[in-house]
Amino acid sequence: MRKHLYYFMGVMLWAFSFSSCSKKDKCDPEDRDSPCYAGGGAGVKLLLTEDKVNGEVLAKFEYDSQNRRTRYILGSGTIEYSYNGKGFLSATVYKDLTGKITHREDYTYGSDDKPVSMVINDLNDKDNIPIDVQYTYSRNKIIETSIPRRAGAAITTNTYLFNEQGNLTDVITVTGGVESTNSWAEFDDKPSAAVHGDPYYWKNSKNNAQRFRVTSSVFNLEQKWVYTYNAEGYPIKALIYNNGAEDVAEEHVFSYKPAK
Repeated sequence: MRKHLYYFMGVMLWAFSFSSCSKKDKCDPEDRDSPCYAGGGAGVKLLLTEDKVNGEVLAKFEYDSQNRRTRYILGSGTIEYSYNGKGFLSATVYKDLTGKITHREDYTYGSDDKPVSMVINDLNDKDNIPIDVQYTYSRNKIIETSIPRRAGAAITTNTYLFNEQGNLTDVITVTGGVESTNSWAEFDDKPSAAVHGDPYYWKNSKNNAQRFRVTSSVFNLEQKWVYTYNAEGYPIKALIYNNGAEDVAEEHVFSYKPAK
């Protein structure tokens, strides 16, 4: 279904990399003479523009003049974001490679500027039955309940847990009585790659997790993330090691541009 609603691996869009341009077609984010230098030192706000995995572009990100993400470009299509009068995410539209809209999410907000509900429509299905999503909030916790309008369909709950620093530590998903958990731990004190411009500001992380774990009845994974940072403190590279292995499983390279 949707690729980011549950914020699993997509949330590990702790995605990063630096655009191509610079001397000899290489972009050096720490070279002040490079056209791609983000510049400014600590405290500068940078917007994630590209994530490369093992040398291949996985995703690109575009923003408007108010530093809000407007497009998320993937190999399989695009995700487009629009905002309400207060500047909060109002709709997310998914399109395939032909530009056809495959599904859509529409948000409603409460008085505290956090969404209280959302409706999902699978426009790729001629018999589309909307899914109603409800949000409830308490200290360091968000519960997201997805209720299909189709009689007898399974209800899904996602419980998001945060630490005192505001970092997402767990997403516990239960569908039809089956539970799985995604966990993040050992956060650094650096700004996460997607901390600025992320439409899902209410459930993102401020810092970068150095440990990630998936636990379920059908799949288990443990990852160690080792970061390299630029002068502004943002990760520009992450080496990922799976299940205690000594060999690198993936290399992410992250690109940014300065916020306006």
